[in-house]
Amino acid sequence: MIFRGSTNNEKRLSLNLIHLIMLDGLTPSNYMLTARYKIFDKKFKLFIGTEFLGGYRVLKNEEYKSRNVHEVRLSHLINSKTKLSFLYMHGQGRNFEMSNNFYAFYFQKKLKKITASSQVYALYSSLLNEPMAGVAQKVSVRLKDKIILNLFVNSSIAGEDYISNKTIGLEFFL
Repeated sequence: MIFRGSTNNEKRLSLNLIHLIMLDGLTPSNYMLTARYKIFDKKFKLFIGTEFLGGYRVLKNEEYKSRNVHEVRLSHLINSKTKLSFLYMHGQGRNFEMSNNFYAFYFQKKLKKITASSQVYALYSSLLNEPMAGVAQKVSVRLKDKIILNLFVNSSIAGEDYISNKTIGLEFFL
């Protein structure tokens, strides 16, 4: 289960919360409260962000891992229905050895009630033997004013390992 909450992203400063809960036993498994500051907002938008108070992850063996993550987001609105974006995130372990660098390019297209977003990404992590790269596709369909159906497909390559997953989710807006 994923809980998301955020302040108005159109403001100069926003807060965004993501909280994941494992369904078996309702165990909190991941928490991130990100503060983002909009540097400029014209045809190009530039945000910088950091995890406020640090985020954490609880693994299946109940091991607690805390980290600090900082981000840079740049987007370019080509027209009212098409957007290109870039995301860079740097993560550093607080109570364990970890250094991550994540790079992603996005292409987003809106068509009435459907939004399609394609992503190409690379992850360089001290926790992996080799860099990971992949592609992802998300299709969102607005079912009602406050309900969105999301379909997500992801494929990654890490060395000789191929990882693929598919996710279906519903978003409810209060």
